[in-house]
This record gives sequence, C-alpha cells and structure tokens, in this order.
Amino acid sequence: MALLSVGNDAKTIHGEEVGYLTAVQYLAPHKISGIDVCKFATPGCSSACLFTAGRGQQTQVQTARIRRTNYLFGNRTQYFLDLERELSAFIRKANRKGFIPTVRLNGTSDLPWERMPFTSKDGQRYESIMDRFQDLKFYDYTKDPNRAKDQPYNLTYSRAETPTNQAHALDLLKQGINVAVVFGVSNRKDKFGNKKPLPQTWQGFKVVDGDINDLRFLDPAGVVVGLRNKGKATKDSTGFVVPVLQA
Repeated sequence: MALLSVGNDAKTIHGEEVGYLTAVQYLAPHKISGIDVCKFATPGCSSACLFTAGRGQQTQVQTARIRRTNYLFGNRTQYFLDLERELSAFIRKANRKGFIPTVRLNGTSDLPWERMPFTSKDGQRYESIMDRFQDLKFYDYTKDPNRAKDQPYNLTYSRAETPTNQAHALDLLKQGINVAVVFGVSNRKDKFGNKKPLPQTWQGFKVVDGDINDLRFLDPAGVVVGLRNKGKATKDSTGFVVPVLQA
C-alpha cells in the first residue's frame, strides 16, 4: 500500500512550474477511520474537509485513506519503515527530474510528526521523520496553535469558525506566523480561464493567493493565505468559510 501521492493533486502540480516536486500523504481525517487524527477539528472544518473534494470524493480513494490511517496506528513500526523507503525513493525521483523534493504528511490530517520517534531499517533511532531526512523540506497546515507557534517545521495555521480558533489566528498573525483562511470565493474559472480574486486583506492583514500553488514555505511571513471554497465547503453554513463581505 503506497503511503505517498505524487502528481495527483492539482495544486501541488503547480509547484513543478517553479521547480518543486511535492509528495502528499492523505489519511482519513478527524474520526472517520475510528481514530482521531485532527484533535483540533471544528464542526465547520470537519464537514468542509478536502476529504470530500477532488479525487477524495471517490469511494475507493476514501477507503484507501482509511486503510492507510489504520496501518499507521495498527503497525507503526512497519509503517515508518515503509515511509522511510518511500521518501528515499521520492527524493531520488525528484533529483532525477531536476526538482527540489517537498513533503506534506498531513494532507488531510493534523498529526505531530515531529514528536513521533522511530527506528530506521539500519537500526538507528530517530526522534522523528524530520530528524531522519534533515535536508528534506516538510510543510503542513495545522489547527494546533502551539505547533503553529513553535514551528517545528513549516506550519501554516488554519483559521476555523470558533472564537477560540479565531483568537489564536489573529494572535499568530501578529507574531508573523501565517494563517490560512477559506473565503466564499468560487474556485471555478471563467471563460477566460481566470478565477475570481480573493479579498486583498483580512482583519487588516495582507491576503496572498494560496491556490496558485501549495508551496506555503515560499509565502512571506505574517500573511493570510487565502483559499477558495471547494467540495462541501461551497455549502458551508457554520462560519468556517468567510463571506467576502466580511473580509
């Protein structure tokens, strides 16, 4: 069972245009597998999760994500050996193609990978997968304010509809840490191939277009990463999606 997906995500493919090849791991979000992999999830983000967008709508894809999640928590030792092997192969592939390799392990989860020690195939113990691959660029989104503040690797905080989350989002922005916000802007292109623009600011902070590519580590510090609503988020009524008039 493959753990990583390469070249199957429309947004990560755009990273290739600027020299990066991205591998993403998609688990079953929140408690869908019976295991909570998103401890800071809110009702809004759970219902609007990208688990329901794009290829994630397909039953076989969702089934594979559930199996992958159960594998991680049911046989962690072997899982990390497989992850180590796949990452090594991915790095070789990126190098052959002339790309810089980048990795997102939380494509549809929010796990603290930096706190997961493991023993590699050669018997050496590492504090985390990041410790094992120190030259590999890891990045993710998170709703854990402490992880976002500590930045164990490149993390963008995800704004949600709860007052607590919103307070953390504003506090982190003031500290120069980026926050992703989903706006009520259609992701569809017009007849000229253009998408509708995002708001220029949110809560007084500059908005950058996070749909151009997924390379969050290239964003300037202290900005809002604007995302257009996709999948079930287009029907959100919780406040997870920010109406443009409130931006």
